Amino acid sequence: MHSTRSRKELLERVLCSLDLALTIFEYISWGTLVRLSNANTMFRLCVHRYMELQVLFYLNQFVKTEDIFKLLNLLKKSNAYIMGGIPRCIMADPCMKRLYRAHPPNTLDIVTPLVPGPSEASGKQIRRFLLSLQGYTVLYSGGPEYPHNHTMSMRYRLWNKVNHLTIVLFNY
Repeated sequence: MHSTRSRKELLERVLCSLDLALTIFEYISWGTLVRLSNANTMFRLCVHRYMELQVLFYLNQFVKTEDIFKLLNLLKKSNAYIMGGIPRCIMADPCMKRLYRAHPPNTLDIVTPLVPGPSEASGKQIRRFLLSLQGYTVLYSGGPEYPHNHTMSMRYRLWNKVNHLTIVLFNY
């Protein structure tokens, strides 16, 4: 009979194969992924890689692969974040994950601070970058200049006519 320690070591050896771990992660819930990442460093690294691949997969329909890291860097510098469909797809239960992979969201929602700090990139830089990408045009520009009570306001809606994709920039 195997001891608990040897079972744990066996499980770690089996999951050491990153490819196998990534395949298994497609079939487990968000809560299980969180618990696995808290188990030990090896699982944390595997879950982190899985999350990176998920983000890259969903962003790749909006931005070319070589531009994704530029976008992510701008988001980091500006304290902006992605909300809406993409995080929902990543955190979905296993059955919905497969559906979202076949039919990914066609809207990318980006939220930027209303007033960036002195060392932060601004929403304006993110907008300029997105407009420099091939195919995007401004479909809507508006919303209150300074929303009251820290509410969010939509500032820009960018449209890619060829791919029927929308990128929405919000301020908060």
